[in-house]
Amino acid sequence: MRFFLHLCRVSHLLSLVVALLSVVACTEQVDDFTAVGDRRTATVRLLIPQTHAATRVASYIAPTDPDYETQLIAEENAIYTLRIVIYSLHANNNATTINRFYTAEELKKAQTDTEGNYVLTIKGVSAGPAQICVLANEASIGQDYSDILTMQRQTVDVETTGTDGTTTIASKVLIVDEDYRYFPKRGTELLAETTRKGLPMSWMVKNRSINAAPDADNTFNVELERCVSKLRMEIKNSFSADIKVREISFGQFFGDKFYLFRESDLDVPGDAKYIEKTFTDNVDYPIENGKSLLLICYLYPSFAWTSSDIASPYTIGFRTEKGDYPLMAFLHATSGNRYNSITRNTQVNIDITLSGASNVSVDFEVVEWQSVDIEVPSFD
Repeated sequence: MRFFLHLCRVSHLLSLVVALLSVVACTEQVDDFTAVGDRRTATVRLLIPQTHAATRVASYIAPTDPDYETQLIAEENAIYTLRIVIYSLHANNNATTINRFYTAEELKKAQTDTEGNYVLTIKGVSAGPAQICVLANEASIGQDYSDILTMQRQTVDVETTGTDGTTTIASKVLIVDEDYRYFPKRGTELLAETTRKGLPMSWMVKNRSINAAPDADNTFNVELERCVSKLRMEIKNSFSADIKVREISFGQFFGDKFYLFRESDLDVPGDAKYIEKTFTDNVDYPIENGKSLLLICYLYPSFAWTSSDIASPYTIGFRTEKGDYPLMAFLHATSGNRYNSITRNTQVNIDITLSGASNVSVDFEVVEWQSVDIEVPSFD
């Protein structure tokens, strides 16, 4: 059964107009968590890891600033807003939707458990099968789901084929950033936002049974993951003199869309449009002899290299006053292999050494984006 967001079914004999009206009419949005009708209801507890936003120290932080990565790490983990959506399916395909929104200030006042997780208690959840969606920082991708129909209108049917050849249809929330307005985004841009929005994060479970028994434990551990990927570039100057990086170019791997909730490892829309990207604005970074410069960029998950018959688009190039460094493919630091994709919530470490007018080496490694001490290749 395709449960996600297709909660209201009507007979194929009804007209399209009646069908559309039925979708709106039979989906009840319950913002105050009260029980609906005579249905049996239960209380759901969501455990959400507690994070803290960065403390703003300046309106602009350059990559050469010693606080640059420390500030970014805090910002990458910050939750400014949190939305919880619970879809409950009942008999006759009637559905109840609970849509709850929390600000950062409200989260700070929330109950916490012994492990420091926020404990968010939601009452009035209808017993039976349910789908729970959690979304953090929706404004970072230009979204506002105060009206849950907004999310429903973004739902598309996606056909997938399993390893056994079986074809299935899944309903997914598709986010389209037609003008690449929100991503890709440099670390300096993320920190310079007047109103900080953080990075988009999401989590979802489907077809979970909500038990209305008095002693039932309807507790869920929410494991939010970022919906974007991170490029962490460390550029080493092996010249005998200082240099300045004045332009950074990337190949055609920046996509314009993604699925809001991941359901498989890659899970990238097949019709994503990929563009090249060259950064020149505010790019004039000095690197001392023998020193390194750290640059950060965020992007939607990417699957831009689908055929080995063409050159890999996962490339990077530079321009300095010493000369131009043409686009070169990302190569794994140990195997030398090229990658064909970048999954969400992963960090791509790119180590670049500039050592001559046209001599550049590029090593490429994908690691988990997780909370650890700041040591290469780990990032946070």
